[in-house]
Amino acid sequence: MFTCCGVADAQQSVGLVLSGGGAKGIAHIGVIQALEENDIPIDYIAGTSMGAIVGGFYASGYTPAEMMQLIESKGFRYWSTGEIDPSLVYYYAKDDPTPRLATVNVNFRDSSATKSILPSSIINPLPMNFEFMNLFAAYSAQCGDDFDKLFVPFRCVTSDVYNKHKIVCRSGSLGDAIRASMSFPIVFEPIEMDGVLVYDGGIYDNFPVDVMREDFAPDIMIGVDVSSPDAKPNINDLFSQVEDMIIQNNDYSLPADEGIKLRIHLEEFSLLDFEACRRIYKIGYDYAMSMMDSIKSRVTARVPAETRNLRRAVFKSKTPYVEFDSVKVHGAAPSQNAFIKYMFTNGRTDTFGLAQAKDAYYRAISPGKLRNLVPHAVFNDSTGTFTLDLRADIKNNFNVGVGGYISSSTNSMLFLSAGYNTLSFNSLNSDINGWVGQNYLAGALNLRLSMKSSIPSYLKLQAVISRHKMYDNDRIFYDSGSTLVTSSEAFARLRYGMAAGRSGKVELDLGVGRLSSRFYKDLIVSADNRDRLTNVLGQLRLHYAYNTLNDVLYPTSGMLIRATLDGVYGNECYYPL
Repeated sequence: MFTCCGVADAQQSVGLVLSGGGAKGIAHIGVIQALEENDIPIDYIAGTSMGAIVGGFYASGYTPAEMMQLIESKGFRYWSTGEIDPSLVYYYAKDDPTPRLATVNVNFRDSSATKSILPSSIINPLPMNFEFMNLFAAYSAQCGDDFDKLFVPFRCVTSDVYNKHKIVCRSGSLGDAIRASMSFPIVFEPIEMDGVLVYDGGIYDNFPVDVMREDFAPDIMIGVDVSSPDAKPNINDLFSQVEDMIIQNNDYSLPADEGIKLRIHLEEFSLLDFEACRRIYKIGYDYAMSMMDSIKSRVTARVPAETRNLRRAVFKSKTPYVEFDSVKVHGAAPSQNAFIKYMFTNGRTDTFGLAQAKDAYYRAISPGKLRNLVPHAVFNDSTGTFTLDLRADIKNNFNVGVGGYISSSTNSMLFLSAGYNTLSFNSLNSDINGWVGQNYLAGALNLRLSMKSSIPSYLKLQAVISRHKMYDNDRIFYDSGSTLVTSSEAFARLRYGMAAGRSGKVELDLGVGRLSSRFYKDLIVSADNRDRLTNVLGQLRLHYAYNTLNDVLYPTSGMLIRATLDGVYGNECYYPL
């Protein structure tokens, strides 16, 4: 008879307890590496927050090297910070950029449903939603949602702040349990479990020694504590202030007769200091190695690397491939649910994998009409395939925005916008924008109708009217001089566009415009009358754009390629006065 690590029952069973601590929890990986190198078994594992993530990875068969490879990857950097990888953005579906700084979604039927300009969390949850399903769905299916049947039996802790108690996760969706355990308030959006919003387990139990004791009762425990010590809040560190307000009086003790505690000091690192992952890992590894003689004196059991590696290989060989045979969408109106489903299936009936699901997921969120989209992979024992279950939270149709900029000249202006957007097979995007400044006034109307077609396409109408003044004096906020030039523009454009892969689009458009300028000859103010110059223009344009830039104004990665073929007609008339 054997324990989970292939060691005879007569040997000690060892439980590993991992505390929360944000990025500081990467030190747990270094500790695990040190334990494995010295053949110390890990028969059970329990963790909170980042300890739950590391514990969940290890319980799913990840090696320390694989965990570090994941944490150092570009993908982890994106989803842990809430940034969407530019290479995954569906460029065709993105709206043209505007100077809008803040937006409010408005519900005229129910004022209580109007959403604040403040986000529900600092970190955008959308990239994280998909990644947790991607990382853990297969292992959740493999263990039948029973955490005792993972590579290493596993527990994690989350918090029910409504009923003021912790929740020990022993079964269910592995990804949800781990995601809930690390959902630090304000920083990460909470998830719903059994009808209750749940948060970071560290609120009530940041060092789950009691969970390990009660659920597994190992012969000996190794506890790793990377939490921040109690200290006065730092006025320059918002996260430390929030942490001090939220985390309750936790018990970080591990009785000497029950095991050995490793207290790793990582005060120099912050909650989200993931860029320092390699340094944090090494600190954890070095500290565990410095304590190895003490650990070996207490832990007499050993598991050879060959035995552990063989067990891990056998476990991974039984992990199912995630293949979806159906899609279910709920949370929105029936027509909206049907449209989101179509984006994942495209009308086909064959199965698809995680790569195709990821492509469709980012296509769905690229237009910015979804407040949240939460995917779950539901395993079907009889078929060996999964159902992709999606819970959608759609933004209100109406929105208002404000923005603008202040400069050291008369160019300062205020930007206002109002829009109405729908989500359906033939969705409508419409907005009215206005620019108001001392020397510039403008208004723009945009109407975009997205059409259901084999290649996604849209028809867009754009109309703009503007007036620009130039003065003989350039002052801030007020006009103290004469208007030398007044330039007025009006144009309209009808555009047909279609997607060209994930990062490209092709557009064919017809535009007409009229430009009019009134000015003093030789720019000398000598009379009230000014000369006038008008231009009537027409344009037919074929345009291709490929864009993977990570920012509109100040990109640091990606590329922008544009190719345009156009024909222009113009007629100029000069009227001296």
